[in-house]
Amino acid sequence: MCEEVRTAFGLDFVRIEVADLRTHELVVEAESGYGGTLVGRRIRYGEGLSGVAASSREPVLANAVAREPRYLPLRPNVRSALSLPLRYQPELTSGTTKSATAVA
Repeated sequence: MCEEVRTAFGLDFVRIEVADLRTHELVVEAESGYGGTLVGRRIRYGEGLSGVAASSREPVLANAVAREPRYLPLRPNVRSALSLPLRYQPELTSGTTKSATAVA
């Protein structure tokens, strides 16, 4: 699914994180563009753009990550990123982050 989203939207990186409600972390379950190195990585709620999106339950857009203090650089040359929390009912279930080397 990540590869299809990445191709359809012309993105450089896409990942899907699943919420671990017990530890309040996101766990990377699937990715495209990162070379498989992020699967299994845990991101605490409130940490990085995806963690902020998880804790606030609101999308987080960084048109210029160089000016975004909450951005965690996982890959060089990324210039823009969008993290979206995915919910079912009031509960956070997962999130997705899309990044590009071009400014959005």
